[in-house]
Amino acid sequence: MTWNLERRIFVPPRIEELPSAQTQKSVSFADQDPGFTFIGSLAAAVSQLSLGVGRFWLLSKLRRYLWSNTKILGDPLVYDGDARVALLQFAAGAVPLAGIGFVFSRLESAFVGEYADYFVLTAAIFAFAYWRAMKFADWRYRLNHTLWRGRRFSADGSVVAYFLRALAWGAASAVSLGLGWPSAQAALTRYMLRHTFYGSQGFDFDGSSTVLVGRGILLLPAWLWSRILLIVSIPGIWVCNRYLNENMQNMIADESTGSAADSAGRSMMAYSLIVIVLLPVVAFAYPRFVALTWKWRLEGVRFGDAYVTSSLERSSFMGIYFVFYAFVAVFVLLTLLTLSSLEWQFADEPIHIVAVSYYCAIGADAVWNWLFEPRFWAVIVGSLTLHDSTALISNMAEIHVGSEIEVKLMTAPEFDVSV
Repeated sequence: MTWNLERRIFVPPRIEELPSAQTQKSVSFADQDPGFTFIGSLAAAVSQLSLGVGRFWLLSKLRRYLWSNTKILGDPLVYDGDARVALLQFAAGAVPLAGIGFVFSRLESAFVGEYADYFVLTAAIFAFAYWRAMKFADWRYRLNHTLWRGRRFSADGSVVAYFLRALAWGAASAVSLGLGWPSAQAALTRYMLRHTFYGSQGFDFDGSSTVLVGRGILLLPAWLWSRILLIVSIPGIWVCNRYLNENMQNMIADESTGSAADSAGRSMMAYSLIVIVLLPVVAFAYPRFVALTWKWRLEGVRFGDAYVTSSLERSSFMGIYFVFYAFVAVFVLLTLLTLSSLEWQFADEPIHIVAVSYYCAIGADAVWNWLFEPRFWAVIVGSLTLHDSTALISNMAEIHVGSEIEVKLMTAPEFDVSV
């Protein structure tokens, strides 16, 4: 098989040249850029010092590294995205979200009693759907700047339409107490892939929600519900602690506040117990959940007659994530010790807690993209086996031959498009 870069002509291979699963690994990852460790460390430091703004430079370097070392049928992927464009695209999505969050915060005071709980649930569903829509926009950008064998992938589809779908499926999942979550994942993934193309050939998704449920009949409920309870319990501890401190200060002047302080203390103990019990469950279940969903999504992708199978196991990411947990724990501990040494008081101020949480989240994200994402990617790619690759190459050859015929016709001296 040859590729003429000057004339941009793909010469289809002979049948005997086609790689087979027995003679060649059709999808592979080879770390051939040891310099990424230094560049990645520098980009991670810039991301941390810039409070996340440099994250897009780190992601751009990471994608070029991963794409160039990922080979399909012996040819690498190419990424030509621009970190500045990705930053502007993120800002274009984050600014409206900040405005919407401000409006929601102002409307919250208008809802009291049980209606306040419904308002918080609605805001959470809206925020999650908006986040999914921003991820979809990032997916489109990545695909539109990815090439293979000199030809570009493309992705279209409306971000607004995807947001509305994510919003509807999020509401359905909440109403069904999580039972609709597998169907939501199948529907949203199918929308993404049916708007993804290589040349003129489109992708499709054949994954079934019943297959996902069957594979994770115990894991999915354990992960989804433990995560929800953990998300509710951690802020609950802070709220109860603040309420307890306020009532303890007023007990001297008003003894009736003692019962309120006692109730707040009991609630804080209950929330703390939930966190202590569920944190190890979530830490153990999440890597297995990631492996389950990745395997399900990958094996559901279709490109004509070509498809992949994955040898991922539930334990494939356990080592990666537990080492990452250790890194994050050390980073958070060092951050808190540094703030304590500087005598920076933040215990009762929400803005201080948000600032510290954001700083720690940026650090965790930078460490993941620098050290752990390449290993995560290598495990995924190494698990893949491409099937019907002969049909895939023949399809690619038809695409390029058709493009070459069109170019020759358009550039022929006798070709006239005048009416």
